Amino acid sequence: MRTSCHRLCPALLARCWVPILLVPCLLLTGCQSAPSSPSFSPPTTTSPTAQPLCIAFLYYGKISDGGWTQAHEEGRRALVSAIPGLQTIYLEDTPAGPEAVSVLRKLAEEGYDLIVSTSIVFADAVSSVADEFPQVRFLQCEGDQTTANISTYYGKIGEPFYLAGLLAGSTTQTNQIGFVAAYPLDDIIREIDAFTLGARRANSQATVVVGWTMDWADPEKERSETTTLIDIGCDVIAQHQDTPVPQQIAQERGIFSIGFNSDMAPFAAKAVLASVVWNWGEYYISTVHQIQQNTWTANAFWGGLQQRTVDFTTPSIFAPEAGKELVREVKAQMEAGTFGLEQIFAGPLADQQGKVRVPEGKTLNYEELQQVDWFVQGVVGSIPSD
Repeated sequence: MRTSCHRLCPALLARCWVPILLVPCLLLTGCQSAPSSPSFSPPTTTSPTAQPLCIAFLYYGKISDGGWTQAHEEGRRALVSAIPGLQTIYLEDTPAGPEAVSVLRKLAEEGYDLIVSTSIVFADAVSSVADEFPQVRFLQCEGDQTTANISTYYGKIGEPFYLAGLLAGSTTQTNQIGFVAAYPLDDIIREIDAFTLGARRANSQATVVVGWTMDWADPEKERSETTTLIDIGCDVIAQHQDTPVPQQIAQERGIFSIGFNSDMAPFAAKAVLASVVWNWGEYYISTVHQIQQNTWTANAFWGGLQQRTVDFTTPSIFAPEAGKELVREVKAQMEAGTFGLEQIFAGPLADQQGKVRVPEGKTLNYEELQQVDWFVQGVVGSIPSD
């Protein structure tokens, strides 16, 4: 933090569970180069044309969660490694609501140039504080409102989920695939649909059974839903959860699974076929370069495999060869930009009740994709009303 011209805030530092080396960001010389994590030692010089920056990352969970927060932390580390001269901190387990407002305001007062809010739960707090500090830039993950100093960012995670569906559909022997989902939000519904469409492309008899936890990270709820899905015959488990518990239960029960957020193979090496992952470092690096070059303007970013914002890990050696070949083929098309989320939802496409939602010859544009709040045919389960 900028200790020479702003006071260091003990309350904020207390929230950083992992030791971070902090050095002064001098008013005249900017942020001095130093590792922001003990495991990184970036070069000690900055480009003479680059603007030194102090950056704070706001996390809702822990960097060791194996999921959402860990993926953002990996992005921060990639940023620190790629661009010398940055000073970054991260704050774990930050509550939403009024406390988030207080934390964000304190960061802005301490002189941070860029504040990265990595969860939608902070969106209202960011909107409130950003108005008070127009000189501070904010990045809001999953947000839907940009202003002069707030950019929003997210990824087309449905693309790697489609690839996951291809692999799961090629793997299942019971034709029942389980999906442990957090909340019935539009993006999660869209992910389940994309996953199902991939599974049924690989295996027309495949169905995807959805179980809801109504929580982002509750190991007991995830264990319960995963167990229920396995008990009814699902032999592959996918998830939109922030912990690797569904992967671990799948391994315990001798079936296969699809990881999410970060590579979950280390948690269940005998079960994980592959993982749907975020690659936030690409976005963070690009954004900081723009700020340093004075070309940054607030915008809404939504990147897919072509932009390397999202990815699908290399399938395991025990994944079926037919599935791996199909994944390689479609992934190459996604990376080239010839097949993506728009094409995944190309018509004719009907919902669970058989109603045509996308007519033949039509693809969904950005606004229409945001409004996919219905399940495609092949999904077993309903969407909770609240």
